[in-house]
Amino acid sequence: GQQFINIGNVLSNELFILSGIVFAACIIPLSAAEKVYPRQKALKTPRFFGLLRQAPQALLGSMAAGLTTGSFYAMMPVVCTDIRMTLQQMSWIMTLTILSGLIFQYLLSSMSSRISPIALLNGVTGAISVFSGFLLMKVNPSFWIFAFEMGLIGALLFAIYPLSVACARVQLADYDAVSVSNGLLFAYSFGASLSPLLASETMSLMRNPFGLFAFWCVVNSVFVFVSCFLKSQAQMVHTIKTGIAFQNGTKSLMPAMSGLRKRSQFQQARPT
Repeated sequence: GQQFINIGNVLSNELFILSGIVFAACIIPLSAAEKVYPRQKALKTPRFFGLLRQAPQALLGSMAAGLTTGSFYAMMPVVCTDIRMTLQQMSWIMTLTILSGLIFQYLLSSMSSRISPIALLNGVTGAISVFSGFLLMKVNPSFWIFAFEMGLIGALLFAIYPLSVACARVQLADYDAVSVSNGLLFAYSFGASLSPLLASETMSLMRNPFGLFAFWCVVNSVFVFVSCFLKSQAQMVHTIKTGIAFQNGTKSLMPAMSGLRKRSQFQQARPT
């Protein structure tokens, strides 16, 4: 879709009509496909704050995905314009970033079966923070170098939301998938609606178009910090519960152990 601006006049309605035709054509395969709905067992329906309490990384990850990808779609054309790229170069930057995110999904699907989704999510957001800080220090990059760098970071940007969904499926396996998806989409939409305003303010305060990368760095750094803190708290609570359960089990065995000890002493005291 980003390449449509290279084949027509952006000031006319031709590109919008062509985009509408292509979008409508995508519905045809879905309408023609045979639909089979398996019988679903009764599952729990979580509320939004219930999701936040039971799967905070999934919900906050969805919001971080909205803040990051929403600001990319809204502000990356502004960045390309400010660094004096042509319209064709801007369309290629957008295309390569989105395409690399699509390709990286295949690697994620194989990695998520062997690595915890929460660990992958923390790793991806941490990598975005580091790489965004690196891009922030760049000055007047060439087109091909910038396109390569955006391809690399694009693979990470579009991985946040799928990993958030994977975290939700692991942490909320007993809940209705549709209700869980509604909560995640709400968090994503909330972040995406705020991202253009927050990113543009960051760019204005820094007086630098690469302030967009500073915004990405801050958003993902905050998420990594909060996610690691929540993980450490969950581990602490699990350790405490395990210790309490062990103590309760020990206390329940004490009468039996005391009875065995008295019986042994009685047998030793009997004359032979």
